[in-house]
Amino acid sequence: MNKETITLEYHVPQLGKVAARLYPFAAESYRLLDHYGHIDRMREIDQLGVIRNVYEGAHHSRWEYVMVQLGLIHHLSTLKDVNTGNITRGMGLTSNNIEILDQKPSGAEILQIWALLFNAGHLPGTFATERALLRLCKEDTDLRRTVNNGLPQQPLIRDYFKNILEEADIYSFPKILTYFHIERYRRYQSNIPKFVDFLHGIINFYIFESEEHEEKQNNLKNLFRRIRQMSYLFLDSQYTPVPLDFNLSTIFLNLPDYLTVLFKERDSSIIRTLDSFESFLSINMYHSADSVRAVGAHVKRIEQMINKHKEEKELTKITRLHKYLMEDYGKLQPEHKDWGGALNIHALFEIPPFPPLISAYKKHISYGIEENWNNKYGTGSCQLTFQPGPTSEHMAITLSFFPKSQIQANVRIIGNFLKDMINLNNNIKFGIKEYSFIIDDMFIRPYQDLSLSI
Repeated sequence: MNKETITLEYHVPQLGKVAARLYPFAAESYRLLDHYGHIDRMREIDQLGVIRNVYEGAHHSRWEYVMVQLGLIHHLSTLKDVNTGNITRGMGLTSNNIEILDQKPSGAEILQIWALLFNAGHLPGTFATERALLRLCKEDTDLRRTVNNGLPQQPLIRDYFKNILEEADIYSFPKILTYFHIERYRRYQSNIPKFVDFLHGIINFYIFESEEHEEKQNNLKNLFRRIRQMSYLFLDSQYTPVPLDFNLSTIFLNLPDYLTVLFKERDSSIIRTLDSFESFLSINMYHSADSVRAVGAHVKRIEQMINKHKEEKELTKITRLHKYLMEDYGKLQPEHKDWGGALNIHALFEIPPFPPLISAYKKHISYGIEENWNNKYGTGSCQLTFQPGPTSEHMAITLSFFPKSQIQANVRIIGNFLKDMINLNNNIKFGIKEYSFIIDDMFIRPYQDLSLSI
């Protein structure tokens, strides 16, 4: 195989020059992605997607986010102590005892490849655009068949796609797009045998449980989640108008002091603080009333556009769909919409981490029910948007009126919306009666928000 490494550099505000040395397998992954235009594409995609149009200063790119992750991984894997040597021993970063298709990448290489591949699957507008494409795949047999046939011919992967559609899991869908893209690159000339299959195996190692390497897999996934979280909390808080931020430079400069509490322990006080800060950003930015309204408008526009382009650009052919997502992606970029002072009614649910509660909310706050409510209210006056969070901790419902909507129609729609909210409360309680008192408490805050909005 090609033993060459690649050193990448990127200037990040507050951190300065971030350098990341890609080890051989990750370096080859970078070369493949760069060859097919993914690196330039990530440089042009806003990390926060449509939220960029809500908070215009949020202009950091997906590539900047990738580089912060790669910088952290490199920094972790090269930590040395003058007395004891490698202080990350036991974290699996330097060991290469995980075999994937006769190759033995180190733990650091696996993390680097995950950071590269999982971000390469994203589209402009990120989860909002991907939500539109996922819904179309779910509803359109031809489009669904095209994506499915473009995936690796592994039953596990195709079942994974089927499950994502059934669950409407927009936060896992980009991994399907990564599989789809990588499968197109079998002609890539690599010194690593069966390199495309190797990359699929690296993705599989994240998604599917490994009986042979269960502990190593869990350790690497925990490391990766923490690296990701630290990276997006740092960047998103730096570039958006929230009154708090996360100072990653302190950790970069003093990483040995934070090694145990951040990466070895699973429930330290600093991890709980990071989780709380993520919840703060979720409430005040990711799921704010304006952000969810922007998501809803973008999803509708993209669905209409792809439906129009399906025949024009022959998107039911695998190669055409791939070209559309890779070369025509500028059309998917979010567009600014001026809402003026139009009424925007917002309800945010904070859901305790009980599986029955989460399942009940997913069942009753679904995209299918969102469509039913929109049809009932009429799409000429308003848009109704349901937006789940990636951790199921938050779910938002936003009723957004258009600037020129008529007041009489608005009053009728608000009446129907309040009735639907009360029915939603009762329907969720009916499904899990043992949690009824918790569910009523969970509706208090949304009801208060509705009262203030109206």
